[in-house]
Amino acid sequence: MKFGPVALGEALGCVLAHSVKLTGGVLKKGMLLDDVALLRLAAAGMQSVVVARLDADDVAENAAAAAVAQALAGMDANGMAVESGVASTGRVNLHARDAGLLMLDAARIHAANRVHEGLTIATLQGDSVVVAGQMLATVKIIPYAVPAAALKLVLQQLA
Repeated sequence: MKFGPVALGEALGCVLAHSVKLTGGVLKKGMLLDDVALLRLAAAGMQSVVVARLDADDVAENAAAAAVAQALAGMDANGMAVESGVASTGRVNLHARDAGLLMLDAARIHAANRVHEGLTIATLQGDSVVVAGQMLATVKIIPYAVPAAALKLVLQQLA
């Protein structure tokens, strides 16, 4: 992934690195720049914009977060149902479907967290008593994407 300013004519399909306030609204950081967004930026007098350009082997933040959350969802070691939310801004939260005792394999979580600095999993403490609907964990992709090889290693750690 590469960060930096680019001319509007080169920004199509890039990820907006910083939110931009415009008359009539805001273009939020993390959005993929399309023709409409570029026209709005040009109408505001901008000639360039700071973007992230994903490399061919990068996995976008929402897709990467969803893949990790899916690997964590299902049943924990105690048979508690863990449900994955929807990825947004590179984050997915996981919740308990029912009340119970959260049983974690902390070694797996720690191993996954050591793979790449741009991908992190945060959880409640193992052996926590939880209520139905309580958030158990969150997955966060810190930059706008992670290398596919790193995502693959994380998923292997969680398998």
